[in-house]
Formats: sequence, structure tokens, C-alpha cells
Amino acid sequence: MKSLIIRLMVLTFLMFAPILSTIVKADDPGDPGAGGDGTELGAPLGEGIALLIIGAIGYGSKKVYDSNKKKEN
Repeated sequence: MKSLIIRLMVLTFLMFAPILSTIVKADDPGDPGAGGDGTELGAPLGEGIALLIIGAIGYGSKKVYDSNKKKEN
């Protein structure tokens, strides 16, 4: 059972690692010469939500792992 949980955690990480690497890149603040003043923030809301979901999946899998480990003992 322990090896199954570890495999699932590794698989989850490998699935989300490419997505996470594209999310972490910051957006360009904009070109001041194109009408913008260059003060726009480069952190869209959707990417933050994706990071929260990935974190919740990792936290949940750790809790399940600990729960199953406690049942075995």
C-alpha cells in the first residue's frame, strides 16, 4: 500500500510539474509607449488559483498517506 501511495504522489507531481513551470513565469508589465503606463500588475488570478489547487492536492495526498500509515501501525 505504501508503494502505491508513493507512486501516486510521484505521478501527481509529474503531471503538474510542466503546468507549474509555465505558471511561475511572470507576465510582462506592458509597454508604456503603447498607451499603458507600465504599472499594471503581472499576476493573473487564474494562475494563483491553479497554484492553490496544486498545493491542496499535495496536502491532501500527504494527509491520506499519513492516515494509511497510522492504520498499518
